[in-house]
Amino acid sequence: FAYVYILQGNKVKKVTTPSAILFVQNVNERYLVGAIGKGIYEFDGNKFSLIKGTEFLGKESIRAVLPTPSANKLLICTDTNVLVYDGSSFEVFSGSLNQF
Repeated sequence: FAYVYILQGNKVKKVTTPSAILFVQNVNERYLVGAIGKGIYEFDGNKFSLIKGTEFLGKESIRAVLPTPSANKLLICTDTNVLVYDGSSFEVFSGSLNQF
């Protein structure tokens, strides 16, 4: 997708995405977007802001961004890995899980 459409009352607002996107996911009251070739962005209803440190994921096929029991962490699923992001660094979720 190249645009996000927002219904505001009886009007539709069209917002251009940072690049082609595959999804918008609501995770812990945040709208997260996997932008192809760019990384993961947060959408606040008006603009997209790159989540610091996710740029390398632009080279990956991001399949899902999921909540964890800890509200400040995200589980990021790609074609090659499942990663945990704590807001500043990434950790492989489980070595054995990533072998499949």
